[in-house]
Amino acid sequence: MQNSRWAPDMSGIRLTDSEKLALKWLAQEFPIGSSWENKLVHWSVITEGLSKVANIVDDTACDQTIRRFRELDLFEIDVEATKAERRRICAKRVGWLSEDPEQVAARFRSHELDVLDLVRQYGVILDWGSGELLTKTTAPYREMLQRRPVAGWLPVTGDAV
Repeated sequence: MQNSRWAPDMSGIRLTDSEKLALKWLAQEFPIGSSWENKLVHWSVITEGLSKVANIVDDTACDQTIRRFRELDLFEIDVEATKAERRRICAKRVGWLSEDPEQVAARFRSHELDVLDLVRQYGVILDWGSGELLTKTTAPYREMLQRRPVAGWLPVTGDAV
């Protein structure tokens, strides 16, 4: 028996061939109930995948495709998982900013972290081509993060989505 929550009525909706390929890829890569749900999915993973399988070649086109899927209500947000992830981020974010920048850079070079992780979570700036830590840029950036966002962070209950 199909759950209508995950199988919307598609009658009357016309999708382009690239949109059909994109939906197929998204369903295969991120199946409902799979272990990926406990991981952050970075935009770069989505753009790279959609570029390969559906010839959606840049961030703007990917964004437009995902926006169209939202408008058509072709996927939904797992509210409880979103709340849990926000609680996890709240518990870890101050610690991320105190991690040794060189160790964070090494994790980037080993592909454990991506650019967004470094900038948004760890406050670390690298030469993005070589992966070399830019200590003179990282130090004031982290100081700014401590003065501005960190000072304003309040405990998150996870109720807002």
